Amino acid sequence: MPRLNSLIKFLENILILLRANKKKHLIVFGYSAFQGNLISKLKLNIIEFKNKQFLLFDFNRTKVGRDQFKNSCEEYSEFINYLGEINILTFLIVLIIYSLKRINILHGNYNSFSFKLLSFIGSKNISALDDGSNTLLMPFRIKRKFKNFYTIFPSILDNQRLKSFLNVIKIEQESLKKIFINNKIDKDKVFICGSADCEENLISEKHYLNLINLSIKYLRKQKFNEIIYYPHRRESPDKQKKISYLLKKSSSKILFPKLSFDDFYVRNNLNCSVVSLTSTLEKSLNYKLIGNTVNFIPIRYDLNRIAENYILEYSIISSSLSFDFSRDEILIFFKNKIINFNQLLESPSFKNKHFIEIRNPNIVNFVKKYYKNYPIKEWKGQMIYMDFSKKIYTLHSWKNFEKLYHFLQIAPDLMIGKY
Repeated sequence: MPRLNSLIKFLENILILLRANKKKHLIVFGYSAFQGNLISKLKLNIIEFKNKQFLLFDFNRTKVGRDQFKNSCEEYSEFINYLGEINILTFLIVLIIYSLKRINILHGNYNSFSFKLLSFIGSKNISALDDGSNTLLMPFRIKRKFKNFYTIFPSILDNQRLKSFLNVIKIEQESLKKIFINNKIDKDKVFICGSADCEENLISEKHYLNLINLSIKYLRKQKFNEIIYYPHRRESPDKQKKISYLLKKSSSKILFPKLSFDDFYVRNNLNCSVVSLTSTLEKSLNYKLIGNTVNFIPIRYDLNRIAENYILEYSIISSSLSFDFSRDEILIFFKNKIINFNQLLESPSFKNKHFIEIRNPNIVNFVKKYYKNYPIKEWKGQMIYMDFSKKIYTLHSWKNFEKLYHFLQIAPDLMIGKY
């Protein structure tokens, strides 16, 4: 019976694709539930999308992720036709239809094989949609031209390398909401939004569990009485069991993530604090809020704890997400403590153990020349730090200065921070 249902669904989707035309329809490859909300903003604000029906295929790797995306799309069923998980055969049929009909495609992951293949076939008919932290690495990864990229991150809008490949368009909100604590905030309740960084091999599970344990203790000291852990859609069941054990010891709890956290927060009309672990949620939730407000508590990893091949990328993502917060607000798990960024900078070990002065002449000369001609943002975790005396530092353990210099040339504004 399940096989028969799958066959029927497959045939229905093929029929929908065969009937589709360029004027009325747009094919979407989605990867995350928050992209459904972004599509609604595109339809509202951009003429090209106003009269379109969106035929959405789900590329989520987990059943939890697909269920979240399906639930999110139900809210927009008037213009989003959620067609479910895509298989290889359906993808091949989409390729044929795309080649013949030139129906525009909106793709949720510019760095995937499917996107690269589609843009090779017809770059003028494919655009990309923001897919979270991947967006902030786009200046360093982009290799092929395509039509437009729609993003929630203003920090990449002026990047010259991106502009040479495509049009970068910011997705607008109906009304921007400042993140602050006011009388509406429930000061007893806080959510810890989980991360799949262990599952992606970016940090060790031991380090992650230590962070969660310390976060719970920190939140108790901040007088939060109700602490709730909301798992990421890709978190493993085994890790969730370990987290559940930690939570029970502190009279806290874990929820099953039936909805994406953005949808969960709004549908439950919450107004509370949210711990985010270098998460796109810090941007995306504000695109979902209507009458709610939120107080984010951003926590970052110590760069020395990140997998060596991802340290540079993580520093770009975490610092870019941090631009909306003050250094007092941004917390870091450092030497088995949770402190804020100002405390980190004031630490005696910061400039002789954590970071070290750069002696590489190419990097030093580039940073000093850039400083003379352009404004430099405040340091909030960038890979390069400039102090009061204009000395230039980077992570003590960093060895690959060739890669650092390469990234610096592409997007210096994402790489350098000052006192």
